[in-house]
Amino acid sequence: MEYHENLAALLIELEAWTEAEEALRRALELGATTRSYLLAGDLAQVFGDYARAEAAYRVGLEEAPRNPSLLRALGRLWILRGKWDKANLCAADLASVSPALAASLKAEITAASTEGIACAACGREWRTPRDLPAQSGASIRGIPPDEAPAGACPCCAKVYCIGCVKAALVDNRFVCPECGENLKLADNRLRWLVRESLKGQSLV
Repeated sequence: MEYHENLAALLIELEAWTEAEEALRRALELGATTRSYLLAGDLAQVFGDYARAEAAYRVGLEEAPRNPSLLRALGRLWILRGKWDKANLCAADLASVSPALAASLKAEITAASTEGIACAACGREWRTPRDLPAQSGASIRGIPPDEAPAGACPCCAKVYCIGCVKAALVDNRFVCPECGENLKLADNRLRWLVRESLKGQSLV
């Protein structure tokens, strides 16, 4: 059984998918292990059969509920399918057995589910969801904190935070330090960030 598992793993690395599937079938017949289920899930993903991949990882986790390799694989499958909540649940389970792998999975979730925008002056970074609905600028009310974005320059497209440009207002408007153009909140993501800042939520 171990021989067939090792063979399947080697064939997967060589991208010999059909031969790998046959070797893995033999391994499962001789006595499945958590590694067999992990390889089966990985191979199913190669064929785009995400339902079969999920089933393989879940069966493996029934036998070894805190197996870090299976938890990470299932989490990555949810990332691939855009199921962020389920991926986060895998990361939470993973944290109890491998904090380092959990942190790595969380970073993958963040990278896949959000976009980064940075202030051109101080480098402050904000993260916004990738699937944002349309944001109307008309409903923005209040005075955002210094860590919120002041806007983007329509000329050079650079973004600045309020803290970096508030000392150089022109006619009470935020302007680009390089171009002198009024900064705009035309970007859907910037409008969302300003709204979140007005809710008192951290943006960094």
